[in-house]
Order: sequence, then C-alpha cells, then structure tokens
Amino acid sequence: DFDLYLIFLKFLLNKNLFIVPYSSKVKLENKVQLNLSAYRSELIGHYYILKNDIFLYPSTIEEEEKKTIESLKEYGVESFPIKTKKNSLANNIVIEDKVILINPNMEKMVKKELFEITGKEVLDYELLGYKTIGTVLVSNKYGFLVHYATPEEKLKELEELLGKSGERTTANMGVPFLNISMVVSDDTILIGKKTTGIEEMRIRRALMPPSQE
Repeated sequence: DFDLYLIFLKFLLNKNLFIVPYSSKVKLENKVQLNLSAYRSELIGHYYILKNDIFLYPSTIEEEEKKTIESLKEYGVESFPIKTKKNSLANNIVIEDKVILINPNMEKMVKKELFEITGKEVLDYELLGYKTIGTVLVSNKYGFLVHYATPEEKLKELEELLGKSGERTTANMGVPFLNISMVVSDDTILIGKKTTGIEEMRIRRALMPPSQE
C-alpha cells in the first residue's frame, strides 16, 4: 500500500523481479530489485512491459538502457525491442494468457512482431472508446479489472475472450484509469494509499486466489 501517485509509471513486477527507477527508495521483500530508466526518465512502467518472462521495450531507447534490459536474461526474462511511434507500450498493448489486445492504431508490423514473439493471436481492441487498452484493463493469471463504466455485455465478452473472471472498478479513490493506480503480477499487487475499502475488495476479488481474498 504505497503513498505514491501514478505508481504504475515507476515500477515493474514479475514473480522474481521488482524493477524501479534509480531514485526509488521503495523495496519489496522476496524479490530481486533492479534499477532502470526509460529515455533517461523514471517512467519505466509507461514505456516498458514486463509480463512474466517477457520484456518489451521501444527500439528507440538509450543504448545503456538496452544493455540493462538485455541483462535481464540472467533472471529468465527474454527482452524484445518493438519498432513503433507509439512508444508508451504499456498503454497500447495488453499481453494475456491466450491473446494479446492492442491499440487498433498500432502499426501492422507491431502486430506481426508480437505474434512472432509470443505465438499468441493479436487482436485490435478498444473499450469505451479508449484505444489505449492498457489504460483501462489490468490483469494477472487469476482475473482482470476494467474501467468502472464497462457495460455488462462487454465485461462478459472480455471474460470469454480472456478465459477468466473480471471486475469493474476504480482505484486510488475514484481513478478510472487502473494502470496509473496499481502495479500487478501473479503474486503481488501494489495499490495507491488512497484506494478505498470497496475498491480494494474488488481488486482482491479479481486478482487474488479465492483463499487469499
């Protein structure tokens, strides 16, 4: 429970790693902590995607940043550069267990690259008019969260598409854009300190195994 705003923009998580900006003083137990920047900024969660053992990054970042990312192979993470003008990858790409959801305006070559990297079907997807699908959908292996205004039929469509249950919610006291209010992996969820009890209940119900809700 972090007293930080827009924490999504500064942290990346998987089961083994906690990646933070060089200036960060935040620490997590039971994870290897590494430092990284993106275009010499702290916004690593804005430009990069870390999903289990896959790391995606814009091909135009600094060479030193590329070297640091490539060194993640030591921790079982394969890294892949993505050539795109929409370099805020986390806003535009959502990697799921069965499919990848992508901003319909992303270049066709990006869709081809993602299929070659993951072997998963890549689908154009927008929600409530938001083409930046990563801003309104957050997930792990247990379930997913979507923008609170998502219609029931759209929620059911996503549940069928992703093969898991979903919840509609806000976070961090009413913020509808979930990715700027939490950082999620299969075993860890970081939420903003202002997250209300009802919001936390929904987050736990969607993203934690039933025995730990």
